[in-house]
Amino acid sequence: MNPREDSGAAPDWPDSSDSGGFARQLAAWTQQVHDIHREVYAAVFEDFGIPAEPLAVLEPLWHGLAPRPFAVPHSDLHRTNMIASGGRTWFVDWELTLWGDYLYDIAIHFHKMGFPAWQRAEFF
Repeated sequence: MNPREDSGAAPDWPDSSDSGGFARQLAAWTQQVHDIHREVYAAVFEDFGIPAEPLAVLEPLWHGLAPRPFAVPHSDLHRTNMIASGGRTWFVDWELTLWGDYLYDIAIHFHKMGFPAWQRAEFF
């Protein structure tokens, strides 16, 4: 039996750690949304300088992405979505969860928390 069939993944979904394939898939979906709304929002897109193929400029860059394992990032990590008690931490408020690179959680946390430079430097 094919493990991809057992996973429930769509047939065109990239294998785990195919970062370029993952990025291409997300870009294709973004393009589809853009195409669906292009006519209705043409004036807005034009005002903002959004081209007909907004992500085409990135296509040559997808092959250069390092392979990384996929995970289920929370996507909204900050202090008010964490409950710490008895040496353990629980994460709440999972409605923004998605499928992707777990480093997204770290990036979101740093962005939302506004750590000073010295604390960010300690992390790395």
